[in-house]
Amino acid sequence: MLIAAAGKADIIYLGSLAVAEATVKAILIENPPLVSIIAMGGQGVNRADEDEQCGIYLRNIMEDRAPDFDAVKSLIM
Repeated sequence: MLIAAAGKADIIYLGSLAVAEATVKAILIENPPLVSIIAMGGQGVNRADEDEQCGIYLRNIMEDRAPDFDAVKSLIM
């Protein structure tokens, strides 16, 4: 549902906490002028803490911060 809403996007990356570092690496290689991180939640309708935490984790990696993977994983669990 949300992917359809991003119809004007040049590239869409799907990510999760498990592949966050690889996702960010792929984005940084492409070096787009704008990156929007969307936490889809449940079916793109209901908020989900794990998706929002993953979005924050992705942003922190992209901003060259050093987020603690285990702390984020623990928070989500």
